[in-house]
Amino acid sequence: MPNLAQITADNWAALIAATRHQVRVCGGNEACASISQRIKRHQTFSDYYNPNQASMMPIDVVAELMRESGDVRIVQTLARMVGHEVVALPQLPARFADLQMALGRTSKEVGEVFTRIGESLSDGTFDKGERQATINEIDEAIGALVALKQVVGEGE
Repeated sequence: MPNLAQITADNWAALIAATRHQVRVCGGNEACASISQRIKRHQTFSDYYNPNQASMMPIDVVAELMRESGDVRIVQTLARMVGHEVVALPQLPARFADLQMALGRTSKEVGEVFTRIGESLSDGTFDKGERQATINEIDEAIGALVALKQVVGEGE
Protein backbone atom coordinates (compact mmCIF):
# COMPACT_ATOMS: atom_id res chain seq x y z
CA MET A 1 0.00 0.00 0.00
CA PRO A 2 1.34 3.48 -0.81
CA ASN A 3 2.32 5.83 1.97
CA LEU A 4 -0.40 8.41 1.43
CA ALA A 5 -1.23 10.07 4.73
CA GLN A 6 -4.60 11.38 3.55
CA ILE A 7 -5.88 7.97 2.43
CA THR A 8 -6.50 5.43 5.19
CA ALA A 9 -5.90 1.72 4.67
CA ASP A 10 -9.67 1.14 4.59
CA ASN A 11 -10.15 3.88 1.98
CA TRP A 12 -7.31 2.50 -0.12
CA ALA A 13 -8.84 -0.99 0.05
CA ALA A 14 -12.24 0.42 -0.95
CA LEU A 15 -10.71 2.23 -3.93
CA ILE A 16 -8.86 -0.91 -5.01
CA ALA A 17 -12.09 -2.95 -4.74
CA ALA A 18 -14.05 -0.31 -6.69
CA THR A 19 -11.37 -0.27 -9.39
CA ARG A 20 -11.35 -4.07 -9.64
CA HIS A 21 -15.15 -3.99 -9.92
CA GLN A 22 -15.00 -1.31 -12.66
CA VAL A 23 -12.58 -3.38 -14.73
CA ARG A 24 -14.76 -6.47 -14.25
CA VAL A 25 -18.02 -4.76 -15.32
CA CYS A 26 -16.26 -3.40 -18.41
CA GLY A 27 -15.27 -6.91 -19.45
CA GLY A 28 -11.75 -7.25 -18.07
CA ASN A 29 -8.33 -5.73 -18.69
CA GLU A 30 -8.30 -6.22 -22.46
CA ALA A 31 -11.78 -4.74 -22.86
CA CYS A 32 -10.75 -1.73 -20.78
CA ALA A 33 -7.71 -1.19 -23.01
CA SER A 34 -9.99 -1.15 -26.06
CA ILE A 35 -12.34 1.36 -24.37
CA SER A 36 -9.62 3.71 -23.19
CA GLN A 37 -8.37 6.42 -25.51
CA ARG A 38 -5.12 6.68 -23.56
CA ILE A 39 -4.21 3.39 -21.84
CA LYS A 40 -3.60 0.74 -24.50
CA ARG A 41 -1.51 -1.77 -22.52
CA HIS A 42 -4.10 -4.08 -20.96
CA GLN A 43 -1.75 -5.17 -18.16
CA THR A 44 -1.83 -1.60 -16.86
CA PHE A 45 -5.42 -2.10 -15.76
CA SER A 46 -4.47 -4.93 -13.42
CA ASP A 47 -1.84 -2.63 -11.90
CA TYR A 48 -4.60 -0.18 -10.98
CA TYR A 49 -6.32 -2.72 -8.73
CA ASN A 50 -3.14 -4.26 -7.34
CA PRO A 51 -3.00 -3.23 -3.66
CA ASN A 52 0.81 -3.22 -3.81
CA GLN A 53 0.94 -0.60 -6.57
CA ALA A 54 1.11 3.07 -5.65
CA SER A 55 -0.95 4.38 -8.55
CA MET A 56 -4.62 4.74 -9.29
CA MET A 57 -6.41 4.87 -12.61
CA PRO A 58 -6.32 8.38 -14.14
CA ILE A 59 -9.63 10.20 -13.77
CA ASP A 60 -10.14 10.59 -17.53
CA VAL A 61 -9.82 6.82 -17.93
CA VAL A 62 -12.23 6.29 -15.02
CA ALA A 63 -14.69 8.57 -16.83
CA GLU A 64 -14.35 6.60 -20.07
CA LEU A 65 -14.99 3.30 -18.33
CA MET A 66 -17.92 4.70 -16.35
CA ARG A 67 -19.46 6.13 -19.52
CA GLU A 68 -19.11 2.75 -21.23
CA SER A 69 -20.43 0.64 -18.34
CA GLY A 70 -22.79 3.01 -16.54
CA ASP A 71 -21.16 1.89 -13.29
CA VAL A 72 -20.05 4.71 -10.94
CA ARG A 73 -18.64 2.74 -8.00
CA ILE A 74 -15.23 4.46 -8.11
CA VAL A 75 -16.82 7.91 -7.92
CA GLN A 76 -19.20 6.71 -5.19
CA THR A 77 -16.22 5.44 -3.20
CA LEU A 78 -14.36 8.73 -3.59
CA ALA A 79 -17.46 10.73 -2.64
CA ARG A 80 -18.03 8.66 0.49
CA MET A 81 -14.40 9.23 1.51
CA VAL A 82 -15.22 12.93 1.83
CA GLY A 83 -18.70 12.57 3.29
CA HIS A 84 -20.81 12.80 0.14
CA GLU A 85 -23.07 10.53 -1.88
CA VAL A 86 -23.54 10.05 -5.62
CA VAL A 87 -27.00 9.40 -7.01
CA ALA A 88 -28.16 9.09 -10.59
CA LEU A 89 -30.06 12.04 -11.99
CA PRO A 90 -33.55 11.03 -13.02
CA GLN A 91 -34.62 11.06 -16.64
CA LEU A 92 -37.61 13.35 -16.90
CA PRO A 93 -40.17 12.42 -19.53
CA ALA A 94 -42.04 15.42 -20.96
CA ARG A 95 -45.19 14.58 -18.98
CA PHE A 96 -43.23 14.66 -15.72
CA ALA A 97 -42.70 18.42 -15.88
CA ASP A 98 -45.90 18.89 -13.91
CA LEU A 99 -45.31 19.87 -10.30
CA GLN A 100 -48.20 17.76 -8.99
CA MET A 101 -46.77 14.63 -10.60
CA ALA A 102 -43.34 15.36 -9.14
CA LEU A 103 -44.86 15.85 -5.69
CA GLY A 104 -46.84 12.61 -6.00
CA ARG A 105 -43.79 10.60 -7.06
CA THR A 106 -41.68 12.08 -4.26
CA SER A 107 -44.35 11.28 -1.66
CA LYS A 108 -44.66 7.73 -2.97
CA GLU A 109 -40.90 7.10 -2.94
CA VAL A 110 -40.37 8.57 0.54
CA GLY A 111 -43.34 6.53 1.79
CA GLU A 112 -41.75 3.39 0.35
CA VAL A 113 -38.59 4.10 2.38
CA PHE A 114 -40.60 4.23 5.61
CA THR A 115 -42.61 1.16 4.64
CA ARG A 116 -39.42 -0.81 3.86
CA ILE A 117 -37.88 0.15 7.21
CA GLY A 118 -41.07 -0.73 9.11
CA GLU A 119 -41.39 -4.10 7.39
CA SER A 120 -37.72 -4.84 7.95
CA LEU A 121 -37.88 -4.06 11.67
CA SER A 122 -41.14 -5.97 12.25
CA ASP A 123 -39.23 -9.16 13.16
CA GLY A 124 -36.80 -7.30 15.44
CA THR A 125 -33.85 -7.57 13.02
CA PHE A 126 -32.36 -5.47 10.26
CA ASP A 127 -30.10 -7.79 8.28
CA LYS A 128 -27.73 -7.02 5.42
CA GLY A 129 -30.29 -7.79 2.71
CA GLU A 130 -32.91 -5.61 4.38
CA ARG A 131 -30.40 -2.77 4.75
CA GLN A 132 -29.48 -2.99 1.05
CA ALA A 133 -33.15 -3.04 0.03
CA THR A 134 -33.70 0.05 2.19
CA ILE A 135 -30.69 1.79 0.64
CA ASN A 136 -32.15 1.06 -2.81
CA GLU A 137 -35.46 2.63 -1.75
CA ILE A 138 -33.61 5.65 -0.35
CA ASP A 139 -31.76 6.07 -3.66
CA GLU A 140 -35.11 6.05 -5.49
CA ALA A 141 -36.46 8.66 -3.05
CA ILE A 142 -33.38 10.84 -3.58
CA GLY A 143 -33.93 10.58 -7.33
CA ALA A 144 -37.53 11.69 -6.90
CA LEU A 145 -36.41 14.63 -4.76
CA VAL A 146 -33.84 15.65 -7.37
CA ALA A 147 -36.55 15.49 -10.04
CA LEU A 148 -38.84 17.60 -7.85
CA LYS A 149 -36.03 20.11 -7.43
CA GLN A 150 -35.61 20.28 -11.21
CA VAL A 151 -39.34 20.79 -11.77
CA VAL A 152 -39.50 23.52 -9.12
CA GLY A 153 -36.40 25.15 -10.63
CA GLU A 154 -38.07 25.27 -14.05
CA GLY A 155 -40.52 27.80 -12.62
CA GLU A 156 -37.81 30.40 -12.01
